[in-house]
Amino acid sequence: VEHGHGKEGDHECAAHTRTGAAGVPNTSQKMQMQHVALSVGFVGTHYYGYQADATVATIEGTLTDVCVALNIAPFKTKIKPKHRWTASSRTDARVHASRIVVTAPLCIAISGEQENSEIGIESLSQALNSQLPPDIRVHSACILPPLLHNFDARTHCSRRE
Repeated sequence: VEHGHGKEGDHECAAHTRTGAAGVPNTSQKMQMQHVALSVGFVGTHYYGYQADATVATIEGTLTDVCVALNIAPFKTKIKPKHRWTASSRTDARVHASRIVVTAPLCIAISGEQENSEIGIESLSQALNSQLPPDIRVHSACILPPLLHNFDARTHCSRRE
């Protein structure tokens, strides 16, 4: 699956080859692109809002950078198809949020099949938080079931405070 195209869960993340012992590629690991919902909170003091902007630090840009660094993004650069990530709200510069919902297609190991170096849904929040700055936290993560693959955090949000 290249640059996030294709339907989540239907394709293995072929571009995400893992290296096993002695540097030999391990192709037995089942990595799949899954539609994932993240609950994220942040202190926005040092950011120019939520929405990605290549010229300034943003929450979405930081999340993207970490996903690329962890090799779980279905794209290999910081440039991503905008329509693939959604958030329940956007914020202006230096605004804080205790919790927003972000959905994204991410390449993660199938539950119960990950190796020690693999990231599964059970360890996704911890993996992201280990790489994120302390002013951005992922509270929780879950795989959206196939019935909810069309879920859009922005348009399906029932309430904003």
